Amino acid sequence: MTPDRPTPRTARGAPGVMREAILRAGLTTIGDRGYRHATTREICRRAGVSSGTFFHYFPTKADLLLALLDRGEDQPAAPDLRAFLDEVVAEAADPVVRAFVREVSTLADVPGLAEVLEAEETGRRARLVAALVTERAAGRAGTAVALEEQVRRVELLVAGYESLVATSEVDARALGRTLHEMARLTLATLAP
Repeated sequence: MTPDRPTPRTARGAPGVMREAILRAGLTTIGDRGYRHATTREICRRAGVSSGTFFHYFPTKADLLLALLDRGEDQPAAPDLRAFLDEVVAEAADPVVRAFVREVSTLADVPGLAEVLEAEETGRRARLVAALVTERAAGRAGTAVALEEQVRRVELLVAGYESLVATSEVDARALGRTLHEMARLTLATLAP
């Protein structure tokens, strides 16, 4: 099989399966090559679909990018802070996701990107608030400090963790254990 010919249609099946194959291939290709150098042809090859199938689901490469970023909004609330932080660490430890996030941080000219990123952040914040409400109800976080202050402090810890992971070659999982411990200590010091 030559590189110019599409791979066999491994994504045949239900529309959701083909769409998911395109999303996975897009995430990997954009992470590997960068948004501007990732071609729809390469994404189709990796997904095992025709260009017609790609454009059926995503009219443009920008639409694919926005769909990749929009996926986080559909995540259910984390049952507690540990689960929320585990999600953060899992994303940061995934080299494909890490490369994709680095690439997205360089894109300011994609129409609709700012709005999707804002919606993603809003959804993530809502999941964190729900997790902290659970922590407070279980007595693992104090109630003497306003919930909003607890949210701000955990967001600050997460932002610092993600920044460090994104800009240096650190072991994201090992550093994730530190993130968990810092969040636990932060909430403990906010207890009455």
